[in-house]
Amino acid sequence: MQRMGHPDEIAPSYVFFASERLSSYYTGEVLAPVGGETHPG
Repeated sequence: MQRMGHPDEIAPSYVFFASERLSSYYTGEVLAPVGGETHPG
């Protein structure tokens, strides 16, 4: 996307992990809000 993410674009990632109801099943997960691009490694 050739630009840095805006706070309102990456906020859902923080809200997901902050919500016990949404994220209680996940452990050790890493979210990469990279605008739809997949980066190796």
